[in-house]
Amino acid sequence: MAVARPARSSPPFALIIITCLWFISMAVAVIFYIKLGQAQDDAVANSNALLQAASTNERNAASYKQLVEYAKGHPVEGGSISTYAQLDSQVNLLKKQFGGPTAATKTTDAVIADIHAAMAAAGRNEGEPVTDALHNLSAALAAEKANVETAKKSLADAQAAYEAAKAQYGTTNTSDKAAIQKAQADAAQAATSLADAQARVAATNQNYEKQLTDSARALEDSQRQLAVQKKQAKEDLDVAHQKIIDLQHTIDLLRPSLSTNAAAHEADGKIIRTTPGSADVWITLGRKDHVSPGLTFAVYDPRYGVGSGPNSGGKGGLEVVEVGDNESLCRVTHVEKGQTILQDDLIANAVYNKDKNRKYHFVVYGDFDLDGDGIATPGERDKLVRLIQGWGGVIDDKLTTQSDFIILGAQPGSASTKFDTVTEQTDDMKKARKGQQDDYNKMLSDARAYSIPVLDSTRFLAMIGYYATTVWK
Repeated sequence: MAVARPARSSPPFALIIITCLWFISMAVAVIFYIKLGQAQDDAVANSNALLQAASTNERNAASYKQLVEYAKGHPVEGGSISTYAQLDSQVNLLKKQFGGPTAATKTTDAVIADIHAAMAAAGRNEGEPVTDALHNLSAALAAEKANVETAKKSLADAQAAYEAAKAQYGTTNTSDKAAIQKAQADAAQAATSLADAQARVAATNQNYEKQLTDSARALEDSQRQLAVQKKQAKEDLDVAHQKIIDLQHTIDLLRPSLSTNAAAHEADGKIIRTTPGSADVWITLGRKDHVSPGLTFAVYDPRYGVGSGPNSGGKGGLEVVEVGDNESLCRVTHVEKGQTILQDDLIANAVYNKDKNRKYHFVVYGDFDLDGDGIATPGERDKLVRLIQGWGGVIDDKLTTQSDFIILGAQPGSASTKFDTVTEQTDDMKKARKGQQDDYNKMLSDARAYSIPVLDSTRFLAMIGYYATTVWK
């Protein structure tokens, strides 16, 4: 089974960029601190050198300032002369003035002593050449002090830059720390989420594997049960099929035959006497045989039996007028051409059965023409149904294997149906006729499939001895 893997996340570009910026800022800070240290060392060295040249009080003296200013006002080729060089020049000059050529080899103290001596001897004051030298020295010292101030300013600027860089570094460092902390928190949360997702995936996989195993087992059990049920169903189907064959055989034995030569016992009764010149006849059926007025019978020649011989053995029809205990008076309603109703003729009605425990089942479909006017109507079908029910027959709503006969009226759309009595047919009428035709054809097909005798209205009426001239209402 394939295991679901968590989606691969994109590289942490933000974290990488922040890290690179942090390293760059650190490198800049290190370089800055190195330069700052060098500047501080230079400033300290300059300050020490200045202190060796002149003390703070000396540098504040007017003569020192004049000396520094003098040095600024007497530049040499290539740049300004330094205070030290100015003083050295003045000392050498003094040596030459006071000591001649040999004075150059004297020490400064000796020269100064000679100067003082000469000044005492000559009575000179501080405004003469010696004073100029001092003024020059003061100017050099003032210039050096300006340099020191410049150095201090540079140091102050460097310190300010350092503080700004330090503050910037602190801000950047704080921001970087916050970003790093957030990134670390996000990474921790992502790790926790990944662990939870992996745990859920593992649990889901385990659950799916269990479900798959259970489903496979259930399928195997179902297949085994299905195989057993299939085998049992086949056995039951074979038994049921055999039962159907047996029942169909039984039905065929009980269902009235319309094609075999019928013996006398297939008739319901016979005519026991006739009245010459009269339509009255008596039959062997009475009240004990459940005969009622209005019941009709077809008359058959005993030589051929019921349903056989010329015209299927039919000679005419009778209708019961009066019912006695053992016999009934009937009236001849129809006689076929060339036939005569005689004593001992057989009578039968496909619906009637004097055995009340055995009733014939009928399916009646379509419209019928019972009055002989050439038009089949639903009302006449209802009259036929009442006839069958009145004589003990059972009307089935649909065709089944229990049905003994199916009686089909006029085919829908034929010249004898009510549709052709209307000149212009509406769409609803056409649709209704189409539905009746489909039902008619299905009834006929099902009857053939069930081996059930199919009777049209003419034959059925002949089998029950019902004719248009009957007095039955």
